[in-house]
Formats: sequence, structure tokens, C-alpha cells
Amino acid sequence: MVYHQKQNLLITICASLFVAFACNAQEESSTLPQPVEVEEIEEIESISEADISKSPTKIIILIGRLHAALVHMPIAWLMATLIFDLLSFVLYKKEFIKTGFLLLGLTILSMAPAMLSGFLRTDELSTLGDVPSLVETHRNIMFVVLLLCILALMLRWLKKNRLKGTIKWVYMVLVLGSVGMVGLGGHIGGKMVFGENYLPF
Repeated sequence: MVYHQKQNLLITICASLFVAFACNAQEESSTLPQPVEVEEIEEIESISEADISKSPTKIIILIGRLHAALVHMPIAWLMATLIFDLLSFVLYKKEFIKTGFLLLGLTILSMAPAMLSGFLRTDELSTLGDVPSLVETHRNIMFVVLLLCILALMLRWLKKNRLKGTIKWVYMVLVLGSVGMVGLGGHIGGKMVFGENYLPF
């Protein structure tokens, strides 16, 4: 009898503990933060016609910005032409005469990429203050230089590279005029890059 009472008491205690533990666990689970659903967003980058059209524009801008490097070639060739022409007129050596003719041809050829890049650079500079007026002056001067160089080359070609008497002095005026105009055009180009007050003149 006593044994059965103790057994019932033990069962009752175990059952009470189990119920209490279960209730406690349920209360704790109800206080835990609920999981937040994460919304997955798939980003799709669309390529519009405007984006595609930017590619050639960037190429044009890049070529235009090469103008500062490309202009040095015709200037160097023209200065070398003047030096060899002066030497040929003083020393009368055929090697200097032929070299001057070739250098003048290289001067004209190197003007093509320099002037093309300058034209492409014009649009980018058109919004910068007083720069557009300087660009126009710079462009016109370089056209004159190209014309003088072409006239000088045609004169040499027509005279079969034999410059004598009055023709020689006419040729030298053309070359010296080209050099002077290149210096003026370069000065205006410097104003566009460094500002009008960069030099006192």
C-alpha cells in the first residue's frame, strides 16, 4: 500500500515537472524574434540606345585630346625643314636640299592628324568661356600655315627641287612665314590651355 502511494507520488511529480518544463519552453519560444523574410532582388542592367551612342563619342573625345601630343610633330618637321634649307643655301650640298624637300613633305603629312584631332577637340572646348574665339583664331592660323607649306612644296616640285635666284627667296619667305605663323598659333594654343594671362603678351 505504502509502496503504491510512493509510486503514484513519484509519477505525479514527474508529470508535474514535465508539464512545467513544456509550458516554460513554449513561453520562451513565443518571445524569440520571428525570422524576417528576405526579398531577393535581381538587378538587370539594361543597355539603352543612349548608352550605346556614348561609345563613339568617347572615342572622338579621346582622339581630340591627343591634339596636344600630335601638334608637336609638324612643328618639329617644319623647324627641321628651315634648318636644312638654310644649310643648303649656305653650303650648297645636294644632301641638304633633298633632306629639306622630304622634311617639308613630312610637315604637311603630319599636319593631317594634328588638324583632325584639333577639329574633334573643338566641340569639347566650345563651352569654356572665351576659349571658342581663341579656337577659331588658332584654327585659321593653322590653315594659313598649311597653305604656305603646300605652296612651298609645289614650288620646289615645279622647279624640280632647284631653287635659284628670285624663286629661292620666294620659297624662303613661304617657309619663314610658316614658321612665324606656327609660333603665333602655338602661342594662342597655349592661352587656351594655360589661360590668357599665362604670358604677359
